[in-house]
Amino acid sequence: MRTKDFVRGNGSSKTIITSTGPGCKEVVEEGINGYKITPRNSDLLFDKLKVMMSDPELRIRFGRQSRIIAKREFDSKVIVKRIVNELYLS
Repeated sequence: MRTKDFVRGNGSSKTIITSTGPGCKEVVEEGINGYKITPRNSDLLFDKLKVMMSDPELRIRFGRQSRIIAKREFDSKVIVKRIVNELYLS
């Protein structure tokens, strides 16, 4: 998956389980809106999937937090402001 797919997931209030690889880890705050799994760690992935499947309240809470994170970090206005600041004001 591409980073923008994870951002869309956040914006759609989805819980995310992703790898700690580049482009993935930036959209997940561990234990806040999802989980980060080290690549090829199928045991940990299985454990986190079990947690998510067995706890609907946690999925809802993580989903809500995903939406908040998406608006705070990845809204187009936020991105444009960040780019302008980095390119022209710093």
